[in-house]
Amino acid sequence: GFAPAGPSELPKIPMPGHVAPGALRVDSALADLDRRIREIAEMPPELFEEKYREFEEREHREGLRNVRDDIFQMTATTGTDATRKMRVFWKSVDVRELDDGWWTVLLDGRPVKALESTSTLLVPNEAMALAVAHEWAQQVGYVNKLVMPMTDIASGSMLVDDLAIEARLEHLLSFLRSDNLFYRHVALRRQEERLMDPICDWFDRHFQVVTPRMEGLQYQKVAESTTRTVRDALFAMNLNRYQVVALHVMTQYTASLVLGTALAHGAVDLATALEVNRLEEMHSVDMAMPIDGYHDIRDADLTVKVAASLACWQMVAGLSRERAAGPVAARPHGD
Repeated sequence: GFAPAGPSELPKIPMPGHVAPGALRVDSALADLDRRIREIAEMPPELFEEKYREFEEREHREGLRNVRDDIFQMTATTGTDATRKMRVFWKSVDVRELDDGWWTVLLDGRPVKALESTSTLLVPNEAMALAVAHEWAQQVGYVNKLVMPMTDIASGSMLVDDLAIEARLEHLLSFLRSDNLFYRHVALRRQEERLMDPICDWFDRHFQVVTPRMEGLQYQKVAESTTRTVRDALFAMNLNRYQVVALHVMTQYTASLVLGTALAHGAVDLATALEVNRLEEMHSVDMAMPIDGYHDIRDADLTVKVAASLACWQMVAGLSRERAAGPVAARPHGD
């Protein structure tokens, strides 16, 4: 059974005349709530309407931010079970150029929707339309969105406006502060230096900065001047929304802005980038044991997402931000 509580473990019961600290906090919170209710009740109708509109606008912006974050995190399967288990019903897949120069994908002649949306999926050029169409054509039985990375990127990019571009670029800088390519594992130092040092050297030359190299448990803070310089350079690139999403996915999946930008600029090829990214995890797996259905699937997912993001970047590299902004309002399904 359970041992009886000792004297020091007995619950402390407030003595008469003594108020527990928690009760004081509750009373204070109730008093504050009562004050706020009185303020709202006494507020002029015009002021109340203004405050309520401000509240609704904040809620709307927060909702959009959450949706964007879901897309950027590549969580394509955020819908209901019904949408996740959509049966493959179409017999033909095709692409069509629209009057304004944008493209859409057709399933049995009908435009396909963006993922988790009722809007028609629009892409800026034929190359991306064909890549998206290929993903839909490869579906068998039920739609598997995990192997539709280009459709996912294209769908997510439709939600990105200029404000979201700036927010994503700022978020990319958070990876720079603890970039994977700055660290060297003691047991892998020679391999990592051979593969990582040329990439880090390119990054330093390209952005005209000096980034740290650390081994084991060492830690060296990235200089604020380095972060500012990289930030200014990223903003000066005037990236379009597809590039921002692609760079964000490459950076997120490799936990490295250095590797993501090197991939995007052709300073490292995809095979080498994936080898760099696998080094430490494969060393850990070799020291223990690979788990079938986890390490293999995780590696395949990363490979697919990073490869698709690089392909997307290359497809839209010459597209201006203004041209990539596309139609202001998404087209309803069936147009």
